[in-house]
Amino acid sequence: MSPLTALLMMRMKAVKLVILGHVIICVGYLLTSIVPALGYAVFTFGVMGGVGVNFVTHAVTGLVLEWFPKDNFSRANGISVTGTSTGMLAYSFLLSTCITQFGWRRALRYISVGTLALGIMASFFLTDPPTEDEGNNEGGDEGKPGVDERKQITLETVETLDPDHPTERTLVGEDLGDEEERCETHEDRIHTPSCEVKGSSSCFVDWEVYHMITHIDPWAWTIGACLAMVGWTFFTINFASFMDGHGLSSDRIAVVIMFFAIGEIGGKVLFTVVGDHLPCQRLYFLVASVFLGTIALGVMTVVQTFQQMMALSIFSGFLRSLIYGHSNAVVADIFFKTYSSNGVAILALFPYGIGSLIGAPLSGGLYDITGNYILSLVVIAAIFFCAAFAFLTIEFHRRLASRDCCCFSSGKNRPVLL
Repeated sequence: MSPLTALLMMRMKAVKLVILGHVIICVGYLLTSIVPALGYAVFTFGVMGGVGVNFVTHAVTGLVLEWFPKDNFSRANGISVTGTSTGMLAYSFLLSTCITQFGWRRALRYISVGTLALGIMASFFLTDPPTEDEGNNEGGDEGKPGVDERKQITLETVETLDPDHPTERTLVGEDLGDEEERCETHEDRIHTPSCEVKGSSSCFVDWEVYHMITHIDPWAWTIGACLAMVGWTFFTINFASFMDGHGLSSDRIAVVIMFFAIGEIGGKVLFTVVGDHLPCQRLYFLVASVFLGTIALGVMTVVQTFQQMMALSIFSGFLRSLIYGHSNAVVADIFFKTYSSNGVAILALFPYGIGSLIGAPLSGGLYDITGNYILSLVVIAAIFFCAAFAFLTIEFHRRLASRDCCCFSSGKNRPVLL
């Protein structure tokens, strides 16, 4: 849904899209409370709920990125994604209590109305960041960026390998005083019209999707995120049945799952605090969490007691917090100079929907085929390794592109100021 949501973002403000998402969620839950058979709930609860959540998440992610495009995005994004885990933790207790008291149909009605009311109230606090034109109108010349902050337009001649087209002239926005930045983003600027130059933060969404399809880095990110989501979906779906197979009561299973959510919240809070002050790129921390996820799967084969499973759940929740929340900051680090905030939101959300869609039937199918968790865990561990390799491919490819483009910029084809 993210590419379609991006098109909606071009035609309506984020606050309207958030309200629309909450309305769809509320209607879906209300319809679920009156369905005569479970098959109808696939559409009312699954499809409608998923579409509504996508509208809300996409709009909020894009809005946070527009407000904090550089220095504090990791912190702002961490605060926003911590709300999802906190909401799941609170709503699981609230929903179970309502089901016990009123039955699941009435419980869904109460929850849906409460969600709609809270969502609409929260959406009124969302505002779009002021545009450059608005800043100029309000403050005159004071609202304009300084000379050091401006992107100067240069005409750059780039030699290609195609003998039929020996040169290609591209109008790009670049900071002439920063040779290193020019090298790092040279390839992106050759192929990507800067949204800053065009003056729109949501420009060329359809063109951006085409660019994502035809370039390596977006594919590597999408494949890696999908595979990582497949692995964590397997863990999430099968962890409860795994504990049940080891003789834990339903109350203890609920406690372990609660500590899993607490571990995830703790991870999101920690990276919210330190996310803007990491010693290396956030991508490496994401890769490390995926590698450590294979260790968590391996530990599942040996844990037996309630205390051991509690420790495993906290550790696993902490690891999952990176892929479930702070991957948005990783996407912004990699692609924000190439795509608009809408394009970044597509890359941040679309792979996770695909991964969840694939991971849900795969997690059950693996156990049905193999008949035991051990072999299933080995398969999921291999998927985690493939996800980490896909993520590392992005950095490897960008380093090669940076080395090649620096060779371009150091020769005769120097930027010519218009």
